[in-house]
Amino acid sequence: MSDGARTARVSCLKGLEEPLGAELDALGVAHRPVPGGVLVDATAGVLARLDAGCFCADRVQIKLGRVKAASMESLASGVRSLPWKQVLDPRQDVRVVLRGNGAALRRGGAVGKKVELGIRDAMRGPRGMASGRPPGPHEVLVELEGSHAVVWADASGGPLHKRGWRPETVKAPLRETVAAAVLRAADWSPDEPLVDPMCGAGTFGIEAARRAAGLPVSLDGSTAWRRWPMYASAKVKGVAMPTGKAPILVYDRDPGAVKAAIRNARRGEVGARVRVEQGHFAELVPPGDRGLLVANPPWGRRIASREAMPKMVAAWRRALAAWDGWRIAWILPDPALFGSLGPGFRVVLRFRHGGVPVAVGLRDARVR
Repeated sequence: MSDGARTARVSCLKGLEEPLGAELDALGVAHRPVPGGVLVDATAGVLARLDAGCFCADRVQIKLGRVKAASMESLASGVRSLPWKQVLDPRQDVRVVLRGNGAALRRGGAVGKKVELGIRDAMRGPRGMASGRPPGPHEVLVELEGSHAVVWADASGGPLHKRGWRPETVKAPLRETVAAAVLRAADWSPDEPLVDPMCGAGTFGIEAARRAAGLPVSLDGSTAWRRWPMYASAKVKGVAMPTGKAPILVYDRDPGAVKAAIRNARRGEVGARVRVEQGHFAELVPPGDRGLLVANPPWGRRIASREAMPKMVAAWRRALAAWDGWRIAWILPDPALFGSLGPGFRVVLRFRHGGVPVAVGLRDARVR
């Protein structure tokens, strides 16, 4: 990482830092790990690489500066001094999010309002980029640290797990960025067949197919930073991503889920790459002798009761007997359950999803 560039924080769910880092390594982006993400240089070239191939990130924020926050007045003065005209449209609404606590200031509505007023003061004057349709609200993050505050601007334009192709969901949907992190932790590549036997809305299959097609993270491939005057003169080269044509098959026993997954795949521009069929896991036949079987089955508070879990795990174990030649990535609420799922599983990820602690177990292919 260079000393002169602005800093960007690429955030993910805590516990998913390792697959995020592996993804950035594959993109050729230098990074430094921090809790809940990594720090990178905020150059236009780096941000373009994130847009093209960083599927694990929940948000990208640019550090605008570190200002004094010993009082409301010093905080407002520091906020006014930051380069807001380089990142905001003057017609744009601002939403201030506060984290941490300062020595003199505590999180609260008064502090947030003071920051918002300081931003509005800084935006007075020539309108700069005020043309066309105004963008949506801009989130500003202020982290209070003792007598100072660090101010971050949202370069993403909103949560990155909202890709734009999944308006239809089913019970307890898996966040798209989590699905991407599981695929990365399993070291899946587009030349390896992939099967999801309990696909729900089709998230694993669609995330994999968009990667395999070399498509960008979101449908339009555009995030907020591309509209900022800060990067208006930057020349950004196109980013070519690795592609592949291995089969991607997803199943669900619920006909409603199957229909939703088919429509979501079409919206995601991968309807021809993802085969969606109705089927029960216990009745599926592996479509070949190798590949990755990945599943986010019903568990715990999501769909099934805690008392039902042992019986469900036993049923899954019986069904897995047909997939010995395949690598397996499985999500469960309790790491201890992997012993009951079968031998050879190792826990590769632990995180919280929807407030529930979960683990991902990975099993290498076994020769029959």
